[in-house]
Amino acid sequence: MEGRCSPIAQPQAGVDAIVIAAQIVLSVQTLISRMTSPMENALLTIGQIRGGNKSNMIADTVMMTGTLRAMDESLRDKLRYRMMELSRCIAQGNGGNATLRFMPGYPLLTNDAGATAIARRAAAQSLGEESLVSDPMFSLVGDDFAWYLKSCPGAIIRLGGRDVRVKEDVPLDAYDLDEECLCTGLRVFAGIAQNLLMG
Repeated sequence: MEGRCSPIAQPQAGVDAIVIAAQIVLSVQTLISRMTSPMENALLTIGQIRGGNKSNMIADTVMMTGTLRAMDESLRDKLRYRMMELSRCIAQGNGGNATLRFMPGYPLLTNDAGATAIARRAAAQSLGEESLVSDPMFSLVGDDFAWYLKSCPGAIIRLGGRDVRVKEDVPLDAYDLDEECLCTGLRVFAGIAQNLLMG
């Protein structure tokens, strides 16, 4: 966001980029809550805001970064366009300017049905059916494995790495991997290789 710097005693001489940024943050939330069907999966988060240099000056610039994700490429494109239009209109309406740059992220990750069946069968054979957890919900977690699946059929699987003896939830930055899960993972992957070799 671009505004115009001025002393706080002369606000009429400036254009407050922080106020513009605040309006944009609140407004773009409606792209998900009011302009996207509840049946569609999408998220938009502004995760970082930086702006202003002094407490007694109107800020002339603010930089925000965030993430826009959707389960459908056309929906993501539509949200991207509307976000650009909304930000531009809010900034111009306040006498400023907004420039948005979208950095391409990971593509949509879709497991191949055949590869998923092989992985599921191998995991059940190695660990028992009761060890499998299927989550029917879509996930908007991004992963670079999606690039592999653009080139060849495959499936991403998740391996639990939490010590079941630890009952309380642990913050991600304090997470301690239970290395026993590595042996479990090796058994599963060996089973996948065996299933592939046997056809």
